Amino acid sequence: MAGQEVFLRLRQGELDIESAAVTEHHDEKRKLAPRVAHRQNAGAEAGRIRRAATYTRPYAARRNWLFFLTFARGLQLRALAWMIGRTINGPIAAHDLPGIFVHTAVYLALVLLMVTTSHFRQRFALELGEAVAPRLTGRAFRIRYGQGALKTEPPCGSHCPAS
Repeated sequence: MAGQEVFLRLRQGELDIESAAVTEHHDEKRKLAPRVAHRQNAGAEAGRIRRAATYTRPYAARRNWLFFLTFARGLQLRALAWMIGRTINGPIAAHDLPGIFVHTAVYLALVLLMVTTSHFRQRFALELGEAVAPRLTGRAFRIRYGQGALKTEPPCGSHCPAS
């Protein structure tokens, strides 16, 4: 049956469909919707990444360090969680006070390394953003107002007196 025909029969009361079936159908559509939207936006995401890479190309070393530090920080967070579990299951469970001190010192070293990594990751991200933002806004301005829009002209145009 075509969709329009089903709708007309429903309005006239000829078809008897339980509301639960309709709700279930809509729930299924809701479950599938994010997947479909994700597939449709995948090309746009790749385009954004490519565009960001072109704008950050002059700052490739800084960008690459930023990627490395972000990856390293993710590993460090996992190492901290692992170290907590190791400390609890090891020296704390065995009531080994010197072992607890050793594990605490290692944990402190990991925390200091993570804080240092976090500091430089944030610093590099801010510096990269400050370097790239003027290029992005300049391009957006040129797209919006035309190629010659960024030329500096006196506010009075060609009628300004010579200085």
